[in-house]
Amino acid sequence: MDENRYPDMSRTEEKAPVEERAARDELERLFSDPRLRLTERNYAFLGYIAEKAFAGNTKGAKAYSIAVDVFGRPPSFDPAIDPIVRIEAARLRAALDQYYDAYGAPNGIRVGLPRGHYIADFTHIPHEAAQGPAAAAVSQQAPLIIERGDLHDAADNQQPKSPRRVPKPLLFLVTTLVAALTLVSAAAFFVTPETHVTGRAVDKPLVSLVVQTRDPAYSVRADNLKDDLMVALARFGTLRLAKSQSFARHRSGTAMAGVDRDTFVSPSDYQIALTYRVDSDAHRVTWSVIEPGSGETLFSGQDAVANPAGHADQADAKLVSLLGARFGSAMGQLNGLELHRKADSVEEGNVCVLGSEYAISAGTIAGLAQSRACLEATLKANKRDADANATLARVLVALDEVAGASSNSTAALGLANEALTLAPNSDRALAARMVALYAKGRLDAAFEAGNDALAANPLNAEVASAFALRLYVSGSWAKGAALARSTLASSEIDPPDAALVLALEAYRNGAFTTTLRQLDSIIGEDSTGSALRIATLVRMGRRADAFTALGEANHIHPHFLKLFSNIMTSRHADPSLLATLKRDIAEAGTKASAELRPAMDSNPQNLR
Repeated sequence: MDENRYPDMSRTEEKAPVEERAARDELERLFSDPRLRLTERNYAFLGYIAEKAFAGNTKGAKAYSIAVDVFGRPPSFDPAIDPIVRIEAARLRAALDQYYDAYGAPNGIRVGLPRGHYIADFTHIPHEAAQGPAAAAVSQQAPLIIERGDLHDAADNQQPKSPRRVPKPLLFLVTTLVAALTLVSAAAFFVTPETHVTGRAVDKPLVSLVVQTRDPAYSVRADNLKDDLMVALARFGTLRLAKSQSFARHRSGTAMAGVDRDTFVSPSDYQIALTYRVDSDAHRVTWSVIEPGSGETLFSGQDAVANPAGHADQADAKLVSLLGARFGSAMGQLNGLELHRKADSVEEGNVCVLGSEYAISAGTIAGLAQSRACLEATLKANKRDADANATLARVLVALDEVAGASSNSTAALGLANEALTLAPNSDRALAARMVALYAKGRLDAAFEAGNDALAANPLNAEVASAFALRLYVSGSWAKGAALARSTLASSEIDPPDAALVLALEAYRNGAFTTTLRQLDSIIGEDSTGSALRIATLVRMGRRADAFTALGEANHIHPHFLKLFSNIMTSRHADPSLLATLKRDIAEAGTKASAELRPAMDSNPQNLR
């Protein structure tokens, strides 16, 4: 391949490659434009992945390399435990999208960060798109400015951003923060904190929800959207909701164009301020998450839903779904920020519960062991903590899966049942019961609990994703794949289990290119995903690549093949699926065959 050219990895506007000189010019223009406001380390991040692209690296940099070379993490850094690279990538991607949406691309080239790859993507865009959807409004409205230090963890595929100015924090505070983040010990649990909190239990964050509309005709709709969003957030149970006065209507009944921060009538950790409007083609909400003490906007964005004639209520319901999952999900933006800021208090309490969600997703023994310890400490302090009971149940099952054991399954079911007693309508408790019952081999009862969890909170993509994976690997192909598709179609967070289901479905159907594409969309691939990648490369005749992938998997997950076999067996994988995967992996090379043979011989019932 010509080293001065590299392909478009994510966008479809124009497939012509961008010359390196033109790409460097656009990058230089970006760095010199004061309207692009990134944290110092994300300027370094963008420069790092751009140089990888210029060097002809089409696969992108590894999370480990970025963490060590750019963010100053020590050589012991483990991306499965510390998701800092994924979080910062989401912020960089959102900031770039917001910049181009607001100001356009005068050189006809757009820089992006494609999903599933840590590489700068330079794309030609059509002349009409180069102006940006917000550019025409610049003369009427203040432009969207994302200031240095703002935290943006917005979804990758947001609708075009509406121009909105946010406050500028003091630059010296940002500089101090960046230096502190570099010096913090590698012993921090998941993400290096931005603020220090002691090791005592930390309550769920208290959140004020405020809605405004600038058109009095839609004040009732704005009030209704707020009420529905309060219900959606309450279903997740991850936040405490404070009483706050609506922007939409004053007590006198008159519409308000704006309200000072003093209008927030309850003290809170975060304030979610939303502006609702109805355009001819869509219902839109522009939102900001604000720290009440400083007035700083931590991150902001916009969601929009098409408004077909006569379906206004459906459009508002979709907005509520998007916003509810964005702010209420345990792995969503607001709780991700809470974990990021208070990670050194992980010894007990809510931050331990949040961190454990990531540990369960990563599936590493070290992360799961840390989660078990902090959850047990939380329950020692308060045995009636329903969330800690439910999350510890799932951690115990995950530990059994990686060990190929079932010694914790009874204790896990007891914890899940206790959580359900304490919080009968909790989706977390119901999901824990599903996982524990499944681990004990009671699949029908597990699936009933899964259905109950979805009924308790249809917006919880993590629960739906976990349910879909268990349906699929146990042989309910159609139901598992359908649930995974609907989850990914409606979710802002792309849960990895749902993507893994669709990758498995493509593999079973012989669509191997699609399998790899689905796997590439997963950040932080686990042992099952790695096994599927190796098997797929073998099926495509790429045995050298498969052998290389096997070596990488063994480096990340020692005794990788045994770990994969343990997990799939513990998840009651369909024998035909497991046997096919094992046979394909064995073709990756003689080392694979030698390591895999004992596992195959010890589980003859898994072979057909």
